[in-house]
Amino acid sequence: MGVGIDQPGQDHGIAALSIDDGRETLVDCYSDQKRDRVLLYASPELADRRHTLRVRVTGEKSTCAKGTRVTADSVLVTRSSPGGGAG
Repeated sequence: MGVGIDQPGQDHGIAALSIDDGRETLVDCYSDQKRDRVLLYASPELADRRHTLRVRVTGEKSTCAKGTRVTADSVLVTRSSPGGGAG
């Protein structure tokens, strides 16, 4: 199983993502222009069970960003097929 987060933009900042209360991963959501359906984060392979994804707005931003917003236009959860590929 895996999780993907997307949607960068000029007024977007840095998000802290964690799965199952694990270590946070910082993701910079800035882009020079708004873009839809651009993968910003992909989790490592996860066990086939229920998981909790936490997204924390850090209030931080890159020097180019105009703001600290964090939004997602989609979250994709995939389940590995018995043969090992995503399905």
